[in-house]
Amino acid sequence: MIDNMKYYITEKENFDFRTEEKQTVELKSKFNRQTGEIEEYPKKGRYYNMQVDLLKEKSFIKGSLHKLHNIILDGEEHNYNDFSFCELEQTLDFMCDELYIRPDETKITNLEFGLNIDLPIDADRFLNHMLLMYDFKAPNRNETFNGRGNYREFKRTDYSFKIYNKSKHYKQKGNVVRFEIKITRSRLLENKQIYNLRDLRSQDVMFRLFQLLLEQFDKLLIVDLKGMEKVLDKCHIGLICDCTNPYYWNSLKQVSSYKVYSRIKRDCNRYIEDYSLNHTRLLIRDLLHKKFQEMMNCNEESYQEAA
Repeated sequence: MIDNMKYYITEKENFDFRTEEKQTVELKSKFNRQTGEIEEYPKKGRYYNMQVDLLKEKSFIKGSLHKLHNIILDGEEHNYNDFSFCELEQTLDFMCDELYIRPDETKITNLEFGLNIDLPIDADRFLNHMLLMYDFKAPNRNETFNGRGNYREFKRTDYSFKIYNKSKHYKQKGNVVRFEIKITRSRLLENKQIYNLRDLRSQDVMFRLFQLLLEQFDKLLIVDLKGMEKVLDKCHIGLICDCTNPYYWNSLKQVSSYKVYSRIKRDCNRYIEDYSLNHTRLLIRDLLHKKFQEMMNCNEESYQEAA
């Protein structure tokens, strides 16, 4: 669930002292060729895959907790597999013990939360022909990486919503697609009552992140275009064709009032439901719920079913 993140140490002086005194990270500094002196800051190093930066004002740590877990477990740096809540707790404990970090003396600024879903249909077919828009807008990034991947990203002020073919990315068999929200502003984290590493041990925090992920998923326009033959009314066919075209929405927003724009959006969603063109979207939403339950129910105590 939790993947890449970035946080800084609020007790910088103590952390810097412990890092250098205990030699938990091999730090490197810049060399000034003019003066022949080694500059005090920045000091940079790596703890497995995690980047450790000791700057003059703040000390940061960033990287993938998921990959860190796999490196510790089997020596391989990847995040293709699942990463449960229990494994997150274990990795946090290990990292904090090894680096002498006090979890409550940290401040999280960036965080990724996502789930890997094994689709019952071809992943590329889903991404190329069924996943059309987010909030009736086209992706900001739409990349195939010369056939080695398939990636969509929808950027907003405080976060990005990413969907990509994880099987293809890691050259694995199957149709695993990752749905992930990348939070880039701490104000959104604070809105979800996420401040420090200790908060990531809370099941309630995981639930709030999952709800945030679902809110973004519900803004996706996912249409079973194969079901279009069921649409007999020519007027409705024209509307649905317009609804699935991002250029239509860009033009409509420029010439229509907010009231008219909102009404047509409602009509679009209603016709997609009326003609059962949302079967895949409902299926994936159900799979997201099941995957979240699986990732949370790793202890003897089961987490209550998410609403």
